[in-house]
Amino acid sequence: MCPRCKTADRLCWRTCGEVSHQRRTTLLSVSDLNVSYRTRNDVVAAVRGLDLELHRGEAMALVGESASGKTTVALSLLRILPTNTTFSGEMTYDGVSLSKMSERDLRRVRGDEIAIIFQDAQSALTPPLTVGDQISELFTAHRPMSKLEAAAATVETLSRVLPDAAYVAKSYPFQLSGGMAQRALSRWRWRSIPRS
Repeated sequence: MCPRCKTADRLCWRTCGEVSHQRRTTLLSVSDLNVSYRTRNDVVAAVRGLDLELHRGEAMALVGESASGKTTVALSLLRILPTNTTFSGEMTYDGVSLSKMSERDLRRVRGDEIAIIFQDAQSALTPPLTVGDQISELFTAHRPMSKLEAAAATVETLSRVLPDAAYVAKSYPFQLSGGMAQRALSRWRWRSIPRS
């Protein structure tokens, strides 16, 4: 509750004395998300009835025990769940339904506006491709640029977090330490600032 205007909402979004707030705009909304995995003998409910709302300018963290469904929620948002999965619920991003979005439109959103940074960077990178090839692919998928321009943008992006960016770009994931792979992956995902 705001101490000045006594607004009962979680945050006061109107001007009240010394505290000035901007109007809340929903960026991401999840309503009644249910996700289950079919196994040989059973159906395992991974997420039950999740509701969440993320407003522009806010940050959110999903926190929970191992196997509590955090990764399943993230994979659901991008609709990259395994084939043995059933899910229901409504997910909207910037007013557009992710649940009903075409695969083509989802490809534009994935990696450019919504991305996942996995804890184990080595397993998130594709072993037979160099780190630079993987990051360049993301650039060419979301920006009108040549492969040469994407390669240069990749080295420039990596140079913000790694001292020898050209070496890292030419390296395969197994050639990097866990920390280097994590920095490369996080830079890859955060190469453009998400909407706020």
